[in-house]
Amino acid sequence: MLKMNMEKISKWILGIIFIACFLSCSSYIELEEMFDFKSPFIITLTNENPLNSQATFEIDTLKIGSEKYKKLIKFLKNNSENWKKFPVSYIGDISIRQGKMNLTRIKNGLVLNFTNEKNESNQFIKTINSSELDFLKK
Repeated sequence: MLKMNMEKISKWILGIIFIACFLSCSSYIELEEMFDFKSPFIITLTNENPLNSQATFEIDTLKIGSEKYKKLIKFLKNNSENWKKFPVSYIGDISIRQGKMNLTRIKNGLVLNFTNEKNESNQFIKTINSSELDFLKK
């Protein structure tokens, strides 16, 4: 019984440490320097069928100057703060790619993956209102 309680306590302590790190380590990411705002973006939309658990994918290019392109640029410029380093991978319903950058929308958040100039992989997560990117699905 003592062993089981110690295991539970250990799990709780690790969980608290993980949450504390997640909540306290916030970063500012200069998205304007990471993405080329003079090049198109590749958008992948994932549509899951709840009846058979299969997904379909739509791939599109956001052309420079299009309405969706302008809205995405504005969204990226307004979302440089409150990113947190996060090692867990996610599959979302919208993926935005350009060069070595990938931005994925997940439920209530965004995951940013990129490779920096030292060829190091980085991943950050940010909480957002997911509906802010719904215009990409229209």
